[in-house]
Parts: sequence; structure tokens; C-alpha cells
Amino acid sequence: MSRHPLFQVMLAMDSSRRALPSVAGLELGLLDLPAGNAKFDLSLNVRELTADGAADGLLIALEYRADVFEQDTAEGMLTRYGRLLRAVAADPDARIGRVPLLDAQERRRVLGEWNETAAAETLQDVVARVRSLAAAQPTAVAVTDEQGDLTYRELIDEVDALATRLQESGAAPESHVAVLAERGRLPVIGLLAALAASAAYLPLDTDAPAERSAELLTDADAPLLLAGPEHTGLAVAIAAAAGRPVTVLRPGEAATTAPARPVAAPAADQLAYTLFTSGSTGRPKGAMVHHRGMNNHLLAKVADLGLTATDTVVQNAPLTFDISIWQMISPLLVGGRTLAVGRAVAADPDELFRRVVRERATVLEVAPRCCAPSWRPGTRTPPCPPCRTCGGSSSPARNCPASCAAAGPPASRRSRSSTLTDPPSAPTTSPTPSSPATRTQGARPRRSAGRSATPACTCSATGSSPSPWAWWATCTWPASAWGAAISATRPRPRTPSWPSRTGGEGGRLYRTGDRVRYLPDGRLEFLGRRDDQVKIRGRRIELGEVEARLREQPGVKDAVATVTEGPGGLPRLIAHVVGDADPRALREAMARALPDHLVPSAVHALDTIPLTPNGKTDRKALVTAGEPTAPAAAGRAPRTAQEVLLCMLFADVLGVGRVGADDSFFELGGHSLLATRLVSRIRSALGLDHARRGLEAP
Repeated sequence: MSRHPLFQVMLAMDSSRRALPSVAGLELGLLDLPAGNAKFDLSLNVRELTADGAADGLLIALEYRADVFEQDTAEGMLTRYGRLLRAVAADPDARIGRVPLLDAQERRRVLGEWNETAAAETLQDVVARVRSLAAAQPTAVAVTDEQGDLTYRELIDEVDALATRLQESGAAPESHVAVLAERGRLPVIGLLAALAASAAYLPLDTDAPAERSAELLTDADAPLLLAGPEHTGLAVAIAAAAGRPVTVLRPGEAATTAPARPVAAPAADQLAYTLFTSGSTGRPKGAMVHHRGMNNHLLAKVADLGLTATDTVVQNAPLTFDISIWQMISPLLVGGRTLAVGRAVAADPDELFRRVVRERATVLEVAPRCCAPSWRPGTRTPPCPPCRTCGGSSSPARNCPASCAAAGPPASRRSRSSTLTDPPSAPTTSPTPSSPATRTQGARPRRSAGRSATPACTCSATGSSPSPWAWWATCTWPASAWGAAISATRPRPRTPSWPSRTGGEGGRLYRTGDRVRYLPDGRLEFLGRRDDQVKIRGRRIELGEVEARLREQPGVKDAVATVTEGPGGLPRLIAHVVGDADPRALREAMARALPDHLVPSAVHALDTIPLTPNGKTDRKALVTAGEPTAPAAAGRAPRTAQEVLLCMLFADVLGVGRVGADDSFFELGGHSLLATRLVSRIRSALGLDHARRGLEAP
């Protein structure tokens, strides 16, 4: 073996104070000789020095494997260890977590040089910027969706008309305008109109049950709900279940007064939008972002991606995801175009790439993991579109397309992606993760890295000084964004409520929950999460919310949610329950109460939840394999050649052994994203054209 099989780090302490033998005419001393070959990755040898039989200091030597550590890294470890020992010797009561490990030069580099993100351009009013561009280029296309093109002049006219309608209906600073619509022009108009009316934007998930969306309206105290034509019925149901007066507005309704516009630009700390994410307490938490944070984020995207009036940015993220904000608005700040794609196109890599090429889009953000099913060995690899591509999800190396891996690291300007722009889900729990990264690279597929586009530092859990060589929780300065959780039991605060963690530098920070480390050039390398927050089909969820909802069901004594790798490498949510509840009925109850991405693909009944020796849930011991809730071979066998082909495709996409001709796709663990994958596979296998010929994903 190339390494010791039991451990790789050793600490040896020699405090024997033994005397050397006396030899007449000779003065003897100890000579430290290097071994030449490291037995372990790290060996720290400490020996007490003596003078006249008394302790007189320590001699410390660090031996390291040169193929594991750089010399500068090893020397840095030794230097900081010595700094720690001297500080504790000077003050034995000092808390180790508070001892400064960096010297003045290192601290200046981490907090200063690596955070020189100031830019000459500033932005106070997004709507005013778009309005000025509409005056300069009224016929330029601002938004393209399934309905066609919308020019800048048409866009700003729609925004002003809706803003007036919102003001007439009671929109005011700090109030929310909820938007229930699919990707397209309406969310763009709704967001800008809410800002123009001095209100805040709140997107709702069109797939979520009405009762859940009603809870969000109640928590956010939102009086207005703008609904697309196809969601009017759902909007009425949401308003009725909200338990408070909610006015449902429809696009195209005319205002009764002349267009009204804010007299002045919004204040920097005025609320701009709120995004609800999964909450660890069992209830969704709304993360609020003010105008300063939103504007800074948008400008960072414009700079990092080098956006100009010739660019077209693809808007393919769910509207309840923070990425959707910059995808919709950042191109409109420079006279570019937003290309909004429908859910079927966004979930199908082949169709998405075709649309990118056809529309000559120049910027696309897509998670490699979401495209993995189309890049399996033995299948045709869809060509990467000729555009600037970025992504924000880690992915196993086997799921990275060869075309992207071969592309190598992106250019410096394009690789810089804001790692700290997402608002926290709650100051008292784990905030939402950052978006660390750039295009996934073949060399380090699970640890994508990027330089922060906003001032950032790393702190330990105790708030100690930043360090470039350890795993820490990432924090950010107030220049990036601040947020605060809102819920029925937690009213919206006007200022950040979490304590300062700047170590005396001034300014407030929030914890993102990400584990990162600084690379030698100042980039942040993403190492994972410090909590149980995961991503399911591009949506952030807290496993605690799923578990809390399961425990509310009759017959459930305890529940644990885990994530495993499902069909095509996509993450799969699995529930483990203790009690006499029927697993199939539990899944159906969860589907009625939660959005699709929060519903477990399978529910396993257990006698007890396995525990570790210290009494915590032993997630590694949970049974994560097995068939979905419904038996895979319960239906009749296929009879025709076409049924045989379709059953084979169903089984392959779902990752099950066998599927009957009458089995339910969703009862077998399918979901909307896999349904789109299935449609694509069927279309390809049957030789159908890309128009789908009537086939659409549910």
C-alpha cells in the first residue's frame, strides 16, 4: 500500500527529559536527522528542551508527504501551530477558537486583497435602468418566450400599466406582490412592476398544492396575487385558503388612473423580493433580499459574464429559485435579451440545447447533474451549445459529459461566479447555500471553485479569524445581500438579527452553511454542506421539513429522510418511517401536501430507526436500496412490440427491474423531471420529430 492502513496523521510527544551519557573528553548532544521517507501523511514531533534539568521550551518538527502537501502548506501549518502555542502560553485562559492564526500580512491578504471587489458602476433603481434602455432602443427585443418577442418599449409599457394596477390595489413599500405563473414574460413584467410600485416580488410554485401556497401568502402577509391565465383557478383556491384578504389580479386588466411611478429610487435597505425555501423546522422559510443586495448581485453577474447588448441569457431556472432573478433581469440592464423556456424544454437537455442554438443564446446556466441522463455511456452525447455555460452543482465524475470535461477551466472572467449571493433561510438555523461555482471540470468534478464576486471571508463555527487552510463556514459582508426568515411565528425584521462575526473588522455577516477553503490564489473551493440541506431536481430542501411532515401523518411514530442516487444519477429522496402507517398511503398524503420535489420517491417501513453509539440517527445504516412504494411488476405484461418498447423505456428511466403495461409512472417513483426524460427517450426511440407530435410530459 502507498499509505499506512490505520491512520495518516501522527503526533509524537517526547517529554522524558532524559540525560545523555557522559563520556570523558566529549560533549554529547542530540542531532535530528531527516528520515528521507515519510511514513505518514503528517507526523508532528514535539520534544521538550531542557536546560539544567528544567524545561526550557519545545522543539517541534513537522514531517509531511510531498505528494500530498505542498511545502508552503506544511510550513504554514507549522507556523500557525507555533502561533497558537505562543498565544496560549501567554494567556492560558484564552479560548482556542478565538486565537488569531493569521499574521498581519496574511490577514490583510484574506480580508483585503482577496476581497477587492469594488466597482465603479452602481445601480440604485432596476426599473429606471430598464426604462432608460427602452427610451434608447425601443424596438430591441427584451424578452422572448413561447408567445414570441416582447420589445423594450412593450415591456416598459406593460410594467407601468401593471404597476399602476398594483398601486390601486394597495401595493406599498415592504408589501408583497405574489406571482403565480410559468416562465415567460409575465414573471419578468410582474417582478419589474412590483419594484416600480415600491413593493416586493414573491414567486409561487405552480406545482405546489393550494394550501401550501396559501401558507406562504399568510406568512409573507401578501395582499396581492398576480396569476397567469392558465392558473386563475389555482390562484382563486390559494386566495380562499389564505385566511386573509388576497386580491387576485390577472394580466391585461386595465388601470383606472394614469400610470403612477415612484417619486424617488428605492432605499438601499428596502425589500426587493422574497424567496421561500424549505425550512428545517418543518415549515418553509422566506429569505428576504433588499435592493442593495439584489442590485449588487445583478451587477456582479453582468461583470462576471461580460454581458452586453448582444447577449441573450437563457431563463431556465424555477421561478422560486434565486438563479431565476439574475437570469430574468441581468440582460435587461445592458440592453440584452432574456430567453424564457418552458418546463419541458428546460428539463430536456437535447431540446434545451437545440433551443439555445436556434435562438443564438449566449449565456446558459445548467447543472451537470440534471443533464447526466442524456450523457450515459453508450448513448449519443448532445453537443455543448456554442455559448458561455456555467453551472452551480457538484456532480460525480462519471456524470460529467466528455465535451464539458475536455473544455477545461473557463476563462478567468467567466469563471468568477458569486459564491455568496444567496440569502440565508434563517439566522438561527442553516442558511441557504451559496452558488459556488463555475463549469464543472473533469479534474475536480465534485469541488468546483470560484472567486467571490462580493466581499467574503471564512469563519469557523466559533467565529474565529479566517484561515486559508482549513474547512470553514463561508460568510459574507453586507455588500452582497442580507436576508431574514419570515414565518407565521417569526415576523419580518427590519434589520439583520444574527450577531456580527467579523472579528472586530466591522459589518455584519451571515452564515451560508457551506464548507469551503481558500485556494492559494484566493478562490474558494466548495467542500460540501455543514447541515442536511440537499438539492432535489434543482430545488433546495431541508430533510427536516420532509421528516416533520411525515411525523404529522397518522400512524407514524418516527421518520427519517435520506437522499440516494436515483435513475440517471439524479438525487432520489427516500423516506424511512416507524409505525403502522401504510407506506403507499403516506406517499399519497405527502403528494397532496407538498410540491413534487419534496415528495419521497419511496417510503420504507422500519421497526426502529438505527442509531449511532452516541444516540444520533445512523443514516449510513438506513436501508436505502429497494423497490419503490408500489411493486414494479404488479401490472400486466406487455402484449405488443410497442408496449414492450415502452415498458423497457419506463423501467430504464425509473431504474427498476420490470414495469407492467398498466403500471403508473408516478407510483413507481417517477416525477416531472423524469417524465420529461421519458418523453425524450420515447420520441427518440419511435423516431418522432422534435415537435413531440402531441407527446408532452405531465
